[in-house]
Amino acid sequence: MKLIFITIVCLGFSLSTSYGQPLTEQSDKKIKVSVFYETICPACRVHFLRMVVSTRKLLGDYLDMELIPYGNARMYPQVHRIYCQHGELECYGNQCQTCVQDMYGFEKLYNYAICMFQSKHFTNPSVSAKECAQTLGMDFQKIDACAKGDRGYELALKMREKTDSANIEYVPWISVEGKTVDFHTDLTEYICENYLADKNVPGCLIGLLKLSSRISFCQKSTTTTKKMKLIFITAIFCLWCLSTTSNGQPLTNEQSNKKVKVSVYYETLCGGCRREFLKVIVPTRKALWNYLDLELIPFGNARIHQKRHFIECQHGLEECYGNQCQACAQDIYGFEKFYNYTRCMFESENYDDPTISAEECAPKVGIDFQKIDTCAKGEHGYQLALKLGKKTNAVHRKYVPWIMIEGKKYDPRNRDLKGYICKNYLANENIPACKTK
Repeated sequence: MKLIFITIVCLGFSLSTSYGQPLTEQSDKKIKVSVFYETICPACRVHFLRMVVSTRKLLGDYLDMELIPYGNARMYPQVHRIYCQHGELECYGNQCQTCVQDMYGFEKLYNYAICMFQSKHFTNPSVSAKECAQTLGMDFQKIDACAKGDRGYELALKMREKTDSANIEYVPWISVEGKTVDFHTDLTEYICENYLADKNVPGCLIGLLKLSSRISFCQKSTTTTKKMKLIFITAIFCLWCLSTTSNGQPLTNEQSNKKVKVSVYYETLCGGCRREFLKVIVPTRKALWNYLDLELIPFGNARIHQKRHFIECQHGLEECYGNQCQACAQDIYGFEKFYNYTRCMFESENYDDPTISAEECAPKVGIDFQKIDTCAKGEHGYQLALKLGKKTNAVHRKYVPWIMIEGKKYDPRNRDLKGYICKNYLANENIPACKTK
């Protein structure tokens, strides 16, 4: 009780002498605090509302805070696309917030971020972004146009640069003056102890009062108090870990082994394959990419005539060439570029002529068409096609597109691949994308 009384007296004195006065010399020494997060990350939401908001309330005049909504997103500049950890809606939410900062400044962004995190529609930024813009008196049409346009993409590029330069390992990620602060550390206490210890800062005394009332109100021994504090922080951290598992964090090696295997068998000139890929595979991967082990097998209903060293494709020689261009792209450049190449060829207005689409899409996704063309027309392209043919024939499919999930045929009549995977393979995971339609 004496500790509380002394603290209150000191606080009262400090409030009467310095609280509410504009900073003079101190304004040039504001402490840089960077918050890296994602708009649909539950752990980011908890940390932001409980830690970042309270710290800024107490120490706002002493902080130079920046918010960086990007997190574990991946960017593919060649195809002008961003893939976010929690799906396309998260990318939209991130870019709405960057657009708000760009158009209205930091204060509006800060309040907008709070509002979106507090919203009951937190996992659906297409709703929360609009309702919060109206609440804060901003023009949502401008924000929406920015987020969906080139300006939003350019702003996301800047967020990526900042995020990459910080070498984050997960989100939420906090850095103070360029140094990483563990997300379970009391941010107010950390800043007060390391940067404001020699200043008469009322917020630090308020923070101390709150901390003492939480964990050491009846403690007499300093040693016991420290132990209680350590136990308290450790317990909170463990509860947070149990409640969030991998939310907001990249999958570890152990988790990555639990990815759901999805195999897509198709042909490059098959109209049904094109529709299935663009309308089903692409949005499903956007939403669940961190939980899927996706493989694409471009062979379909082709026939192998090994004695003649020849492959006969359902839609002619052009389709064989398109299939082998894609097989060569995977072999030379790996899955990500192969996936983007396939998507580009399906989206192309020259989709029905792979001799054009294969060439025009190569530079768009950052691959060398000459290498692809040489491979597709040569012996190596033929050998790759033989391997894909063996894979295709091994599943005894009846048509294309043909989708297998963990070795079992997926019935396209379900009409909701993402929902099917969430229900049957990810039901025990706390995945925000599975909670949105």
